[in-house]
Amino acid sequence: MFMKLKHLWACALLLVSSVTSAQTYEELVEKAEAMIQVDSLQTAEKLLKQALSKEPANFQNAVLFANLGLVQERMNKRVEALESYTMALNRIPDNVRLLMNRGTLFLEEGELNRAYLDFSKVVELEPENITALQNRAYISFHWEDYKSACEDYKKILTLDADNHIAKFGWAIAEEKAGNIDKALLLIDELLAVRKDDVAWLYEARANILFAQKRYDEARVDIDKALELDVSLRTAYITRGDILLAQKKTELAKKDYEKALELGVPFAEIQARIRECR
Repeated sequence: MFMKLKHLWACALLLVSSVTSAQTYEELVEKAEAMIQVDSLQTAEKLLKQALSKEPANFQNAVLFANLGLVQERMNKRVEALESYTMALNRIPDNVRLLMNRGTLFLEEGELNRAYLDFSKVVELEPENITALQNRAYISFHWEDYKSACEDYKKILTLDADNHIAKFGWAIAEEKAGNIDKALLLIDELLAVRKDDVAWLYEARANILFAQKRYDEARVDIDKALELDVSLRTAYITRGDILLAQKKTELAKKDYEKALELGVPFAEIQARIRECR
């Protein structure tokens, strides 16, 4: 009896194995899609890989590689996701969504050269893609290519005149390029139109003025920033720096200590506090 049951169990296993291996490409894709819908990512990844290996020349594999990349990215398999996106783009090189996905992942991984190429390709295909322009401007800024960053920020503003983040980015790029008057003008324009959440703008203008040793003007702006937002911890550092430059060491020390209370690491301002003694 035991041998008979054992034989039946072995047959059943063979039958299951046969059914699994006999799944068609289409069945595997459908099951993978269903697994993605219920967030069963490991199973979806396995099914997508099985489908790809079953018919490696299928023209639909570009979509499968794209979906595999999305699944792997959600699983935090970032290197594998980049490989999958690349396999998809080898088949459909002008797919904007895939270029954005891969470019964003490259950016997050610190692969700035590759990210820049992907975002530039998107801008070539869709000149009005604001997200691609923003990301490319960010990379240019990081590379200290302030002229290119300014051009992208200006392009964004022709597409969306109310994009305050782009205008602020443009202002800081102009400052870094040495165009102080232009930078201050752009921040003035932002302050003229924004009604709420402007403390950070006053702080930014204070920092620009401070760098130009225009201490009294900088002090007015940083006081305004802290009047609007008493929890703006970086503003206490800025005001401390202004006061220290004006030789008001006791007041500067109080601001640095307040920054510490709000969570600024001691190592960040240790040298400043030492100067107040």
